Amino acid sequence: MLGRPLRLTLLRTQVTPNDRTRVILQSRRKLLAKRFQQLAAEWKEKSALLSAPEQIAMLDSYQRIIGIGTPAIPLILRELSREPDHWFWALRAISGVNPVAPEARGNLEAMTAAWLAWGKRKGYRRFATVA
Repeated sequence: MLGRPLRLTLLRTQVTPNDRTRVILQSRRKLLAKRFQQLAAEWKEKSALLSAPEQIAMLDSYQRIIGIGTPAIPLILRELSREPDHWFWALRAISGVNPVAPEARGNLEAMTAAWLAWGKRKGYRRFATVA
C-alpha cells in the first residue's frame, strides 16, 4: 500500500446564491458596526468638553456617522438605548423626521424615549442588536 497514492474525496456543500448574499450582508453589517463604533468613540472623546449641540454635531466623526445614512439608524438607536447622548441631530438628519414633542426638547431622557419609540415603530430597533 505504500506505493499507491492516497486519494481523498472532499464533499462539496451546496452554496446557494442566497447563502452568498447572506454572508456578504452579514460581513457588511459587521464592518459597518465596527466603523460606527470607531467613529462614535472618537466623537464621544472629542465632544466631552463641548456643551453646545451645534459644536457637538459639527465634529468630523459625527458628520461621518451622518454620512453613513440609513444603515446607521439602528446602530445609533442601539447606542442611544445603552447610553443616552446627543444623537438626535444625526437621527433627524438621516431620517428627515423629529418625533420629539416640543415640550420634551432639551430633556435628554424624554428625547431619548421619543426616538427609541419611533425606532421601534419603524422597525429599526429589531436590527439594533446586530453587530
